[in-house]
Amino acid sequence: MLRAASTPFVFTSLAAGYAPSMALQRACVIDFLRAAGRLDLRTPVTQIIAESRNRPEREQDVQQIHLHRTSRESFLFPTLSSKAPNPTGPPGASRRMANPGECAMNRYVIEGRSCRLRRYRAEDALAICGVADDALVSRWMTRAFPYPYTQRDADEWVAAVTDGSRDGHFAIEVDGALAGGIGFDRLDGERSGTATFGYWLGRAYWGRGIGTDAARALSDYALHSQGLRRLEASVFAQNIASAKVLEKCGFRREGALRDFYVDRSGAACDALVFGRLAPPDPTIG
Repeated sequence: MLRAASTPFVFTSLAAGYAPSMALQRACVIDFLRAAGRLDLRTPVTQIIAESRNRPEREQDVQQIHLHRTSRESFLFPTLSSKAPNPTGPPGASRRMANPGECAMNRYVIEGRSCRLRRYRAEDALAICGVADDALVSRWMTRAFPYPYTQRDADEWVAAVTDGSRDGHFAIEVDGALAGGIGFDRLDGERSGTATFGYWLGRAYWGRGIGTDAARALSDYALHSQGLRRLEASVFAQNIASAKVLEKCGFRREGALRDFYVDRSGAACDALVFGRLAPPDPTIG
């Protein structure tokens, strides 16, 4: 569930000095909720504006507004356009911002400083196999990340994250190439509102701050915009680089689980547990 009070969005005009009306601001929120699957995806935002406020003369303004998140990393949502066709396609379909005809739940990417996070596409399978099939990449991953990493493994993963059931997973893209993957999985029951968090990066992209950039962008997005109060991640104790990435992104080390993992060589090793909480809701207390 989205928590508007803890989502620090502002509306920024493309033209200096432009002051959007309250109706237009509400229209931007409506479009964002449609993108998150909270409203009927078949209804254009301009129709919602006209029906809710009977102000068709404001429709042209919708094309002039972008929705930005006010943080070090910008989450660039699509330009709202009254001329965009209705979204079509299955819920898991991938989407690029330049193509308004695909599924609205995928109509944005998360932009970092050195990478972008986007929805997986069916054609990503070949690229994933080429980057993930590396003993050094899989060394400190759980067995859920196989090695050797075959084309069948890649095909199965892409199918799993494009069927609409795992909307917290994104491909990490650098200069137009797939560089890795990142995501969160929501927990339920007594742990509802929390999610596990993880990522991997191809060896060619190590040492450039890309992992930190991606992890910061997605963890900010998950905690500010997806109704989560907690993210948690565990890493092999020997994986010092990954532990540093989490700490740079606001995660705190909460403890160690002794002999929790068995590494690829068969040796038992500790797991370091990290957690990051959503900022307090300023409207409470």
